[in-house]
This record gives sequence, C-alpha cells and structure tokens, in this order.
Amino acid sequence: MTRLLAVLLITLMQGCATTVSGVFLADGSKGYQIRCGAIVGETYGNCLARAGTICGARGYTIVRQDSSSFFVDSIFVRCNAAAP
Repeated sequence: MTRLLAVLLITLMQGCATTVSGVFLADGSKGYQIRCGAIVGETYGNCLARAGTICGARGYTIVRQDSSSFFVDSIFVRCNAAAP
C-alpha cells in the first residue's frame, strides 16, 4: 500500500511541474508551450516567468493561452526578434 501511494504521489508531482516544449505555432514559426500545474502552488505567473527566462532580453509575445483544467495552465509564446 505504501509503495502504491508513493508511485501515485510521484506521478502527480511530475504532472504539476512547469514543463516547456518546443512547438511550431499556427503560422509555422517556432515557439514554446509552457505548462504550469496548480496543484503544488504554481500559478500563471510561473508560466510567464519561465517565458521570460527562455526568451531573455528579447521578450516574448503570448500567442495563445489555455486552461485545460483546474490543475493546468498552458501558454504558447513566441520570442521577439532581437533589437537592431
């Protein structure tokens, strides 16, 4: 029983961590899907902070945002072009 509980807890925690996936956006450009789980106290702000880390000083544009469930928020971002 204890082992089953441990496996379940680990599975839930993995689903709650902020994850980043490289994706192609609807217009064919490269972007990122950033998923943040709310179960362990992560918020939409965590998604935005992660986008800032990925794109750095260039900044980013939010292309789409989803709330697929109570537990997961997801944003799709495109890094802005570097300033000339």
